[in-house]
Amino acid sequence: MEIEYIKNYIAFQRLRKDEDLIVDSQIDICETGLKIAPLLLVVPIENAFKFVSNFSDKENIITIKIYTKAGFLYCSCMNSKDFQQDGIAKMSNGIGIANLKRRLELLYSEKYELTTNINSDFYESNLNIELT
Repeated sequence: MEIEYIKNYIAFQRLRKDEDLIVDSQIDICETGLKIAPLLLVVPIENAFKFVSNFSDKENIITIKIYTKAGFLYCSCMNSKDFQQDGIAKMSNGIGIANLKRRLELLYSEKYELTTNINSDFYESNLNIELT
């Protein structure tokens, strides 16, 4: 159910965004029976679409990878960003990521890892959750 919601959300955002946006989404859930709390994965995906660059002279890119392996769920989201996005992100109160961290701690204490990597061109978030 969660994965279908994410696929629909990505499809909707592709329609909504400019043609200049390249979205590469790879979702490979090969292990059946693994369950995840609802609406955890959508937070970094929403942020990728919210904060993606809006260049007119070069590519605007979002890469989303979600897969399972050995009882773990891996979710990686990366988006291109421009200089102006740094200012917008600072004005944002960051409530989505803060709430995600709180929910992860309550639901998967010591069974998850959430990391972010920010550089001048890209923003990346990686979430790994042990589901066994």
